Amino acid sequence: MKEKNRVYKLNITSVTTEGDGISRTEEGKVVFTPMCCAGDEMTVKIIKETSGYLVGKTEDLITPSPDRIQPDCPVFRQCGGCALRHMNYEAEKRLKYDHVRDCLTRIGKCDITPEYIVSPVTERYRNKAQYPVTQTERAWRQDISPAIPTELFPTGTVCFSLKKPPRSSAIF
Repeated sequence: MKEKNRVYKLNITSVTTEGDGISRTEEGKVVFTPMCCAGDEMTVKIIKETSGYLVGKTEDLITPSPDRIQPDCPVFRQCGGCALRHMNYEAEKRLKYDHVRDCLTRIGKCDITPEYIVSPVTERYRNKAQYPVTQTERAWRQDISPAIPTELFPTGTVCFSLKKPPRSSAIF
């Protein structure tokens, strides 16, 4: 059965390290939905179908997770530098801890319990920004629509120049 454009009511059971929610349809197919928290209940429209999984887009957030917060960055969804600003710091910390522990035990076959190393800074700690560019007929331009004024970035001063990248498109 073709799944694309179908709408499901889903419960997000876990989250990837990129902030994509993981859920399953009634038929058992895995659905990845961007910018979710474990515990979110939402309606999701399927926008991509592969043989192994589906990709969805949130149509309506029915019941937000207790871990969900309002992102503190006005360009969170556009810039691509931070993937988890929609969840509280405790949830982000648990997610990263579980990921490290899983990698050590499942991939590394190590029976090690990692310790938390907690930063006193829980906001505005990123020092990375990504700027996709596209070649137009006359020049290279930011491939962000609409353009994001750099003064909105909460991480401090952002300086960059749009030089011709080595390939037809690149991320700075």
